[in-house]
Amino acid sequence: FDFLGKDSIRYRNTVEVELPVYEAIGRFKA
Repeated sequence: FDFLGKDSIRYRNTVEVELPVYEAIGRFKA
């Protein structure tokens, strides 16, 4: 994804933020 430049950075940052959030939501619902 390096060739996408800013898009790759935005995508990686989004994943890094969302994964812990999804895990927290999963624990909250469990």
